[in-house]
Amino acid sequence: MLPAETHKDSTATMLEWSKLLGVLAQSSTTPMGKRKALAITKPTDISRSRSSLQQTLEATKLLYDKSWQPNFNDIADIVELLQQIKKGGHLDRQTLYEVYVTLNSADYLVGSFDKTLKHGSVLAQIITRFRPLDELLTTFRGVFDARGMIRDDATPVLQDLRSRLDELNRMIHEKLTSLLKRRFPEEYFQDDYITIREDRLVLPMKANMKGKFRGIIHGASNTGQTYFIEPEEVVQANNDFKVLCQEERQEVENILKHCSDVLRSYDDDIIKNMEVVSDLDLLVAKAKLSMTLKGSMPELTDKNQDYILRKARHPLLCLLGQRVVASDILIPKDCYCLVISGPNAGGKTVTLKTIGLNTLLAANGILPAVAEGSCLPCCDKLLVDIGDKQSLESGLSTFSAHLQALADITKHATSASLVLLDEVVTGTNALEGSALAQALLETLVRKKVKTVVTTHYPNLKRLALSNQGFKNASMETDSSKGSPTYRLIHGVSGSSHAIEVARLSGIDAKIIDRAGELLGSAQQDLNAIEDEKRIWENKQQELDKKQQQLATLEKDLRRNLASLEEKSAAELSSEYTQFKKDLAEARRRLREILPSLRREKSLGLKRTIDGVAKKAVESVEKIIPATESKPPKVGDHVRLLETEQLGVVSRGVNRQGILEATIGSVRMQLHQDEVEVAAEPQPKQAQMKEYRKKAATDEVVEVPLTQQSHENTIDLRGRSLEDALVILEKFLDRSTLHGPDNLIVIHGHGSNRLKTGLRDYLGDSPYPLHFRSGREGEGGSGVTVILLSR
Repeated sequence: MLPAETHKDSTATMLEWSKLLGVLAQSSTTPMGKRKALAITKPTDISRSRSSLQQTLEATKLLYDKSWQPNFNDIADIVELLQQIKKGGHLDRQTLYEVYVTLNSADYLVGSFDKTLKHGSVLAQIITRFRPLDELLTTFRGVFDARGMIRDDATPVLQDLRSRLDELNRMIHEKLTSLLKRRFPEEYFQDDYITIREDRLVLPMKANMKGKFRGIIHGASNTGQTYFIEPEEVVQANNDFKVLCQEERQEVENILKHCSDVLRSYDDDIIKNMEVVSDLDLLVAKAKLSMTLKGSMPELTDKNQDYILRKARHPLLCLLGQRVVASDILIPKDCYCLVISGPNAGGKTVTLKTIGLNTLLAANGILPAVAEGSCLPCCDKLLVDIGDKQSLESGLSTFSAHLQALADITKHATSASLVLLDEVVTGTNALEGSALAQALLETLVRKKVKTVVTTHYPNLKRLALSNQGFKNASMETDSSKGSPTYRLIHGVSGSSHAIEVARLSGIDAKIIDRAGELLGSAQQDLNAIEDEKRIWENKQQELDKKQQQLATLEKDLRRNLASLEEKSAAELSSEYTQFKKDLAEARRRLREILPSLRREKSLGLKRTIDGVAKKAVESVEKIIPATESKPPKVGDHVRLLETEQLGVVSRGVNRQGILEATIGSVRMQLHQDEVEVAAEPQPKQAQMKEYRKKAATDEVVEVPLTQQSHENTIDLRGRSLEDALVILEKFLDRSTLHGPDNLIVIHGHGSNRLKTGLRDYLGDSPYPLHFRSGREGEGGSGVTVILLSR
């Protein structure tokens, strides 16, 4: 495992690990998830890292399916509120409703995960920790309505009080309205409305008329132009009204205290559930980051075997959108020190950070920025020395701080560690520095510590020739241009190319020539050999690439041949396919006139048309039976011929030719002739729901304000989407035949799944209707108002 040493501030700073954690936190939704992302300090052991990677891989596959999007938006951080309750406190109505919405949303969120997961999913390890709170949620549903207000029927006492208040309020209104219209001249009052002051119903009287008739004055307006008077005719009734208001508030307070007490009894389970929710939020954030990095699932190992990073990329450069050159990085199992050389600004430090960051990503359950087939270490310590180590606080020079870091590394490194050293032992005399660097690396190799080091020292490059534990690699340079390609080449040491770079930088030619003389012919010959070797390696790579291209071309030719063989059969079935589309169009037109058929009680006509259509299909099947495809089976992707919508078969074809498929979020029963088997759709951006398009046209046909009644209202709160759709369809059937035309469907807010599913169904409904969200006075967005066209 990677313990706390891996994430000391110095290591995090050198690898810029905190920047990746910041991106991870931004991908989280809940406050708890963000805190967890920023607080990642200890990668887990190898078994937990593997499990975490598998969970992230499953989550990425779910996210690629755009039909599934986990919703964390309504989940608040309620843990501190629970601590307040634990100490004996009580929460107000708004806070309790926020807790209820959070718990309800968490319950739906975990349920959506559970329904999406397949048997044997590793994500179930998180889900199974969640504890259902059905009794608690039922209690809260009986207290709060869709707007977060206390329901009238929350208790029998409250229901009685509010009923009496409504009756008394109506009576007082009638008396005051009578006074406004008959008893007093209009010039007495500022306006003909009734308002409330201190739980008493009053009238707005003009200031200069305040002594004209008997009553109690309850204050004035800010301008002083209006006094609020309680006529003596309603004083007693207002006294009763105020008493009832006080009793009603007391009963509401009792209900809220009871809710707080009930909540207190579940506090441990709630805290554990919020921990599960934050884990899911962090998991989804890891999946999103993995997708952004285009990461792949690596193999993790804690044993001495080949470490392979295929097409590895620097994660932060990927996130910045910069051009990143992918490199294959190999540390063979018989190698304990990979020595990387090459020119300055050639990519050596970037390569070290690429190794370190991708190792940390994998250990923390995030798919690293590598290609498939990679094998990464899960080490006990990741020890890093990169960049300027000067410490002004301790009075250490750059070199002294560098040596102190190296001393700590050699002391704590084990055979299970990974060490990354950038420009080891520089900043001093070259001869002494190179000798000290060699002694240090030989010590690490004897301890069998996996080490990657960058250097310009020639003696370190030569170690691979005499010591089996060392291997050379170099950053490639285009010798014709003197510029780096940022690709890592294994098996060769790299030259600093200082003279070539100096020549291209404009240094005087005489200086360049003299430098060449001082360098000596032997070194020039060595550089030439290395350049020649790289040229041959490049040619070998080009040859390998062409062989791969030939293999791909052969595969394409075989696939095209198979396609040509199938083409004739496809052409034979084209007329039959067109017939099925025509039949689907006829059935669509039939559904359009279905409401009028129902009103005329002519459903027998539909059965007759269906019978004729079935006989037509059977006739065509006798003509071209060989071209008919096999019936769709469970799990097949199908296309609805009428609308070209895609769906998935959830129940196979029965004896009557009927199958069940999920189109969008609606489960439909269809005849097999209404669909055709389609290829599995490629991941694409989520489309706007059809009901949103339809809702955009609702301004053309105004759906009037609608008051709720027993005949025109249906309450679907608390039901599953499947049950709610069945009830809604029966409700529309009855209303289409017998009225009324203005309907109200109550679904509440919750997680929005029920509301979205119902409106999806209305958007695709064959019934002639228009619909919109509820307005003030109708129930707001917790209801949907429907107008049936006649």
